[in-house]
Amino acid sequence: MTQVFFATGGSEAVESAFKLARQYWKLRGEAERTKFISLRRAYHGVGYGGLSANGTPSFRRMFEPLMPGFFQVETPYLYRNPFTDDPKKLAETCAMILEREIEHQGADTVAAFIAEPIQGAGGIIVRRPSTGRWCARSATATACC
Repeated sequence: MTQVFFATGGSEAVESAFKLARQYWKLRGEAERTKFISLRRAYHGVGYGGLSANGTPSFRRMFEPLMPGFFQVETPYLYRNPFTDDPKKLAETCAMILEREIEHQGADTVAAFIAEPIQGAGGIIVRRPSTGRWCARSATATACC
């Protein structure tokens, strides 16, 4: 990392990250990269972009319709998921779901994937070190958590 951007709080940091991601792709000549993918049960603040990325329906409902171009995928929540009890298999499954969403949206239209290291508002969801990082790869994008 060569630069740091300070913000007054988490919501402002998230809004700034969205703007920086879109600006980055426009400056690189890929202005169609405007979509963001986040995790279900995620919380990204009280700003309009953060609410749009928010993965908790009860936090979003009062403010809908929200910004277009925000999509959520399943979170690697070992306690409450419909897939498996095995943390490693869950990480692989969530990575596959993320990869498929990137492909579905069109990898050339996705600006960023945003995820919390620990999902607090969603149920204190902590990634287990034994699962390693989970990554999704498409022809033109890689996202890791």
